[in-house]
Amino acid sequence: GEMLTGALKLHPVDLLGHMAPLAMIQCFLLSIAHGELADIIKRWDIDLSPTKDIKPMLVVGLSGLCSFTLNISSLMANKLTSPLTLCIAANVKQVLMIAISTVIFNVEITPLNGVGILIVLLGSARYSFVSVAEKVASQQQQQQQQQRTLETGSSEETADLMSDERREDR
Repeated sequence: GEMLTGALKLHPVDLLGHMAPLAMIQCFLLSIAHGELADIIKRWDIDLSPTKDIKPMLVVGLSGLCSFTLNISSLMANKLTSPLTLCIAANVKQVLMIAISTVIFNVEITPLNGVGILIVLLGSARYSFVSVAEKVASQQQQQQQQQRTLETGSSEETADLMSDERREDR
């Protein structure tokens, strides 16, 4: 988050442009170390060649596009919100994934699981309420401070004008 909001204030695409080549080198070295590259080379003519079947390349391309989109949205979220907000959103996402998967795969939720899901949802709702209330209070304080500054500034201007008029009268 510091590179997005700190002294550098990089745009998310710029940050990805700096970090992605390093991540690619790291992934390439790890794929060599774990034997994944050798497996791909062995299977290339059988399964993965675009001349045999285009589907694997489409899957890789689509995966890359989705990953890029996810990275950009994640970096924008990091720039615009706090880490706590992201943590709460991740917890809510996990709960929703559990709830949706139980419906799709027809899995029973135990009472303990239900209580856990309920606690996470209520905690997230409470955090959102408090966060919005604090933001509104902060905005009201800033508006009041601006009004005081304007009032003080116009009072000083009036006093300056009156003292200039007194000097001219003399």
